[in-house]
Amino acid sequence: MRKKYLLGIGAIALLFILYMVVQNGSIGVDIAKAYSEQDLYQDAIELANADSRVVTAIGKIDALDVMAILEGNVQYTGEGTKVASTVRVKGSKTKAKMDIWASRQNQKWIYDSIRIRYKDAVREQRMIRLQ
Repeated sequence: MRKKYLLGIGAIALLFILYMVVQNGSIGVDIAKAYSEQDLYQDAIELANADSRVVTAIGKIDALDVMAILEGNVQYTGEGTKVASTVRVKGSKTKAKMDIWASRQNQKWIYDSIRIRYKDAVREQRMIRLQ
């Protein structure tokens, strides 16, 4: 009986995963591409660290760890020339989310917008728009 129960749960999980892959077929490709575009994130972190509001609010942002992109969200459009991405970042004071909207022009990322979202001391959601 237990074996049938586990088999049923496994089948449901597999169907769910297949459904997600069919619905969002480009997710895996977009994440793989995001890992290869480290300059997109490094340059955005440098811009954020240069903003005194960010450093005051969350501290200096560290380089992304291996899981930050995978745990976040990334979507490429325009044949891979435009990206919208959200990643978890860790400042020296607290954690936050960084939202990036950028376009690739002449092999360089041009940032349309960078936004840092964090919770303040009383746990209220706060946002700093850099560009």
